[in-house]
Amino acid sequence: MSDADLMPNPETALANCAILRAQNDAFRTSLGTDPRYQGRVMMTPGILQLSPEAQERAWDAIVEESVFDDNDPFEEHGSGSVEVTIEQGPVTLCWKIDCYDLAYEFGSEDPTDPGRTRRVLTLCFPSEY
Repeated sequence: MSDADLMPNPETALANCAILRAQNDAFRTSLGTDPRYQGRVMMTPGILQLSPEAQERAWDAIVEESVFDDNDPFEEHGSGSVEVTIEQGPVTLCWKIDCYDLAYEFGSEDPTDPGRTRRVLTLCFPSEY
């Protein structure tokens, strides 16, 4: 087997990226309530210490996010950062979507297959990343 055989087909890679981007966007903008893409929404201990109002502002900012930059190096809309005002003032918060197997034990063998993938969207402070 040559190195060329191990390289993914660029067209397939682009198609998979587009599929993942659409699925991640649907999961993120529904905060996991879209029945097509099952998973969980999590907060780190630092986020849990914020007021319910600040938490809600953070989730709203994630749902509304539409600009992806260096925080999304694979262009799958699987991670990002948002600016939110909390009790102490404006802060930057990070979020990330990970794709797991159905038991949430390992990475999904095929993240583009909703029947074999569970997503986890985690919100955190950068210091908790």
